[in-house]
Amino acid sequence: MCASQTNMRSVGEYLGFLAGVEKTTYLERTMSEKITKQALVEIAKQLELKNVQKLSKADLIHRIQIAEGNSDCFGRIPDCTVEPCLFRSECIGN
Repeated sequence: MCASQTNMRSVGEYLGFLAGVEKTTYLERTMSEKITKQALVEIAKQLELKNVQKLSKADLIHRIQIAEGNSDCFGRIPDCTVEPCLFRSECIGN
């Protein structure tokens, strides 16, 4: 199972909260766009992860996936067909 699939709603809640817009609207938009590092850092803060500012985007996404209880599959599954996944557009581009 692709990381962030099972807990996507929780990440969507973090992102929706950060954006100050309705959760589903932001989540739908985010799923088709790349996520900024600042947004990832904010998600990490919500998950109470420490020392994340200096991590690369990929490492930061892996930490978020693990913190949510998912596998850290970002960028590691060729031809991934799992949807929905919050990091899909960023992952497929790797």
